[in-house]
Amino acid sequence: VGSCHESLREHLAEVQDKKMGVTVFYKSCWGRTYAHCCAQEDRWSELPGVALEASPCHAFSQAEDWLVLCLPYARSLELVMNDGGRGWDKAPGGKNYKVMTPGVFVLTHGHLDPVALPPQQPQNLTAEAVDGSRVQLLWEPPALADGEAPVKCYRIFRNGRLIGQTETTSCYFLDINLFAFTDYEYSVAAVNGQDVAGPLSDAASVKTKLPGLPTAPRNLRANTRKEHGSLVVSLEWEPPADCGGAPVASYEILRDGSVIDIYEVPNARIRSEAEAAKPLDPEAAAARRWVRSTCSYSNLSWFK
Repeated sequence: VGSCHESLREHLAEVQDKKMGVTVFYKSCWGRTYAHCCAQEDRWSELPGVALEASPCHAFSQAEDWLVLCLPYARSLELVMNDGGRGWDKAPGGKNYKVMTPGVFVLTHGHLDPVALPPQQPQNLTAEAVDGSRVQLLWEPPALADGEAPVKCYRIFRNGRLIGQTETTSCYFLDINLFAFTDYEYSVAAVNGQDVAGPLSDAASVKTKLPGLPTAPRNLRANTRKEHGSLVVSLEWEPPADCGGAPVASYEILRDGSVIDIYEVPNARIRSEAEAAKPLDPEAAAARRWVRSTCSYSNLSWFK
């Protein structure tokens, strides 16, 4: 059993140059995963088999629960995956998975397929502040070389953290619900049909503008009940998808188009969100800037 390179391109090139070695990437929900296997029609491994290790390869990241089996001297391989107990993953029809040539493979959904070269780096990424809470990203697609699978989508990273991905091959992304007067750094990675991501693009930095208007609160719900002989209406809602670049301080309550009350957001909540907007060291900022997007006002009610 050997080890896998961090770079998928380097690992593919090494296997191709040596004309030997079988590597299998696998994603499992089991606590421990084993490959009961036989290389070159030799003896089968003793049950439960060879333990798979967490993948060090960036394209099949350990953070996404990828595991790897690397046999650097194998030229063919027959295997089945198991959890060391009663859980087994076999090929369709209850058969064994078979690899007849050296190479790098990915085993998903009952299929064992050769891994294509990862996409290359997207080019000319630009980031432009639309206003105090939105940033527009534009870039150019990577070149497609021989042996590479077509790009399926792009993953978007803000300050080093994955924040989303495009639904198509469109080279455009709009990031919303940001803080005003705040510096952000973006990068983009192309993803092929095997969900293999290529290297990150060169980073693009941007600073958001003045705060603007928040979007409408979401999921407004109204419930009625009787209390002390009177009809009571209870309202619940969630914060806007985009707060306009600054924490929401209050909500106007309208009935039949007229303002009848104002709900003031607690000062502790506003302070926590304002604190998250301050320039911090990169590690702290990545975690704390998400305070607003995870908070919920759904437990707030108004009675009239």
